[in-house]
Amino acid sequence: MDHHELRRQVLRRLRYGLNVVALEKDLVPPEGPFDVALTNGLAAVVACDHPGLERGPDGRMLPASGLLKVLEGAGTSLDYEALREALKITQPMRHGRADDEFLLPVRRHLEALVAIDGHPALLVLEHARAASKVDDLLAILYAEAASHAAGLGLMSPDDQLYQPDLEECDECWRITFLPAGLDEFGGTNSQGRCFACGYERDAETAWRYARDAEWDRVMGKD
Repeated sequence: MDHHELRRQVLRRLRYGLNVVALEKDLVPPEGPFDVALTNGLAAVVACDHPGLERGPDGRMLPASGLLKVLEGAGTSLDYEALREALKITQPMRHGRADDEFLLPVRRHLEALVAIDGHPALLVLEHARAASKVDDLLAILYAEAASHAAGLGLMSPDDQLYQPDLEECDECWRITFLPAGLDEFGGTNSQGRCFACGYERDAETAWRYARDAEWDRVMGKD
């Protein structure tokens, strides 16, 4: 996954999670959050399992109805009847065509939406329900995505001892920069790459950072 798609998937998870939580707490009118959550959740699943099929022939993102067709055709287990029924309810509300104030998404529609979170491309609702700020949730999702992209979870315990943790990127400031290893002073100012923006720290820059950090450490002892 390139850094552009990593960011898209993080933002899809974010929008899905935040809007499902808003629906669960009954904080806002349901039609907008439901559509945003459904479209982003489905897009994340399709992009994960069937990369490229989340877009139509014209290159534009498919609507929720189109994403449902892709997943149903692939045999993905979802409550398609409930999700399509919810779309029939929310679309007139979103586009000013509704004429019945009592026709709203109901519990089974929300349950079908929540069930999408069981797919590995999402798994975000536990984080979203616990987060007190959007920025905190976003940081968690970026860290998870970068860790997955780097294969950190697949490392043996021995290898993990010598692999630095993710750090703040020099360019985009997300906690998504992975140092290649330890520098010659024992710090983590080595070459490395950011999985969110694609920034790569070269050898010259790494040496300068390592030298400056060591100088600051030595001077701090005086």
